[in-house]
Amino acid sequence: MKRNKFLKANSRNALGLKQAEDWIYSVNIGNVMTISPLKLQDLAISPEIAHEVSKDALYEKLIMVAIAYFSIAVEYRFMHAGEGASLYQWEAKYWHRAAVEVACTFLPSKCPLVEHIVSSYEKHNPLIDAAVLVLWLYL
Repeated sequence: MKRNKFLKANSRNALGLKQAEDWIYSVNIGNVMTISPLKLQDLAISPEIAHEVSKDALYEKLIMVAIAYFSIAVEYRFMHAGEGASLYQWEAKYWHRAAVEVACTFLPSKCPLVEHIVSSYEKHNPLIDAAVLVLWLYL
């Protein structure tokens, strides 16, 4: 009986039914960028594959990918800030755009993390380029 409830919840999540109280609507950059030590239990793999494809687990993986791309972009931008238009700035823009694409494609648009990544992209890139990207992602 427990298993049926579990499957029912997962199939409901697989349909994309969202509720406003989902944790995804409160996650921000500060939640993800906090460094904490790993324990052995954190690395233990769950014996059931169903856990890995649940909505929350997939959201967590997508958040980590978006944050990884965003962090690479920020590091490129900081390391080569005074060099003008160089290859490194092009790479920073590329990784930042990849973070925006992942975040906007797979995460809810009302998620504070998505809003932060998009607003950062708009801040650090020319207005016309940012406008084209936002139109492309939301239309």
